Amino acid sequence: MRRTPITLFAIMILSGVLFVCQPVGALTLLPSINDLTMEAGGSTEVMINVVNEEDADYQLSFDVNDVRFTRSGIPQFVEDSENQDDPSSIVGWFKLPFENYDLSAGTELALDARIDVPSGTAPGGYYAAVLVRRKPVNDPLNNDEFEAKIEAQGAVLVYITVKGDVKGAYAITEVQPLKKVYFSLPIEFVFKLQNEGNVHLQPHGLVSVTNVLTDKVEASILFNEDSVYLMPKTDKEFSVVWDTSSASGMDLRFGKYRADVAISAQYGGVYQTQLTFWIVPVPALAVVAFVFLVVLVTLLIVRKRLILKAKKS
Repeated sequence: MRRTPITLFAIMILSGVLFVCQPVGALTLLPSINDLTMEAGGSTEVMINVVNEEDADYQLSFDVNDVRFTRSGIPQFVEDSENQDDPSSIVGWFKLPFENYDLSAGTELALDARIDVPSGTAPGGYYAAVLVRRKPVNDPLNNDEFEAKIEAQGAVLVYITVKGDVKGAYAITEVQPLKKVYFSLPIEFVFKLQNEGNVHLQPHGLVSVTNVLTDKVEASILFNEDSVYLMPKTDKEFSVVWDTSSASGMDLRFGKYRADVAISAQYGGVYQTQLTFWIVPVPALAVVAFVFLVVLVTLLIVRKRLILKAKKS
């Protein structure tokens, strides 16, 4: 059976319209992600809400695809992924109540998908997507060309963590400010994390910025405040911004600063690191420039007088 990876971008190009867990053409899928923790041999149900806010009736079709992730974390849907010869496929875990449904204008559907995790399933993360395609109930042309133009496709992602000896192995591979010297806020810190484990993570933490001279904590900034996922076998950059909303005061002093970083995740422990940079506020820079100019002019005047005095003597 043929298995073809399709990225979300490719789906958008092929379908003409993409609605992935957000309103597009007033048709909405919720929630965007179902994050489940299950036992091997366990069962559960997930509810997917499809809301039709348009004035047209639509025929919906439902399917389940495996999801794979590129090294940069981009999800790929795998077509025709229910394959008895593929032990990594989890399409067979899903049971949908129906494959097609006519959704009237201004109504919504609550779709209950049943998930049965086989006994003996190894601990770790497993990933799939419930795909929803739509087309008008009354196809005026009734041909493939028209259908390709008006068909839209969206998906709800399902992340399943099977309990047990889960391998959580992530690390901070790079951390840096984008510059070594700053003149004002905002200041951006960039962290590159790598997940070599077998389960998805939502790393969280704190970045504390301290003035090295005064030992005063100038800011405490949450790391990954939006709870972005770090998928297994992927690398991802996280950005933390120190701006006026997180600063303890607007009177930033000239000097060296230290950012202490502590990041943790449900699996994989706690990582700590540190980075340094300089802040030269514009007012302080102006004062330094003025003092330098005064000193320079004074030295030139003194030098000129010494030269004149030497000539007279």
